[in-house]
Amino acid sequence: QALATTGTDELWEFGAGSGALAAQLLGALGERVRRYTIVDLSGGLRAQQRARLAAFGERVQWANALPDALQGVVVGSEVLDAMPVQLLHFDGSAWFERGVAEHDGAFVFADRETALRPPVRAPFVPGTTTEIHPQAEAFIRTLAERLQRGAAFFIDYGFPDAEYYLPERHGGTLMCHRAQRSDTDPLADVGDKDITAHVNFSAIALTAQDAGFDVLGYTSQAHFLINCGLLPLVDAARERGDWRAVVGATFVDRGARAEATFAGRYPAACGEREWWVSLLDHPAYVHGMFDTYFRAAGGRFAGGWKSGTAPAG
Repeated sequence: QALATTGTDELWEFGAGSGALAAQLLGALGERVRRYTIVDLSGGLRAQQRARLAAFGERVQWANALPDALQGVVVGSEVLDAMPVQLLHFDGSAWFERGVAEHDGAFVFADRETALRPPVRAPFVPGTTTEIHPQAEAFIRTLAERLQRGAAFFIDYGFPDAEYYLPERHGGTLMCHRAQRSDTDPLADVGDKDITAHVNFSAIALTAQDAGFDVLGYTSQAHFLINCGLLPLVDAARERGDWRAVVGATFVDRGARAEATFAGRYPAACGEREWWVSLLDHPAYVHGMFDTYFRAAGGRFAGGWKSGTAPAG
């Protein structure tokens, strides 16, 4: 639809990873895509991409940098969250930019005074450490300058700024990932981990708008896929079996507790993999839910439950 609306026949992908998304798009769109260009600086991943996309021949090309001008549909999956951020720390009275210094042969955090601030006025609590995203915003501005005709879609983890800078999120979103494990210490095992931070979608949308893009909006992955016609595909997948069958799950109700075992395989690709399962009848579920909420609040939910009709009014 985006190719037809923009009257283009090229796809550009930033940070193509294993090449899985490229293979899916090329396979689904067929001859509507004359050329698929991957902008990726990783030599190791490029070799992996070439092997995976060999069947598409010369339609797939690679570039080391964004060209001065381009036309087509741009896609980026988990690109913005991998771009460097600046850390800001609030001590209760002043803001500091948090950087890295060397002490006794080790990396340590070091703060310095700064005029930088988060993009929203909020009741930040003392000790807050959060992020701002000037490099991601600069990337969007550059893309706006060079995209002569087309559209851009970015799929990522993040929040609108009203959620990003909630007082409850006083530790920020900076995370490290390696070998299916995550931690919050970017100064440990430097160079051996991927470092990411969530995207401030409000800032990206406003930057794009100020740079001349017509912002169509942003939404959750679930709503985007449903609006694109996912539900009929889900029904078809259910008829022929889906990933839940491959997981090989067994659920056993043992009265006071329930057991779940998984004897099969779990999909390796990223994406939403949620399966809501209830082993309780409805009244027991409602009782357990209230009991859990009361305990979480420091209280106790005594008594039992009974079914009935809510009083009028």
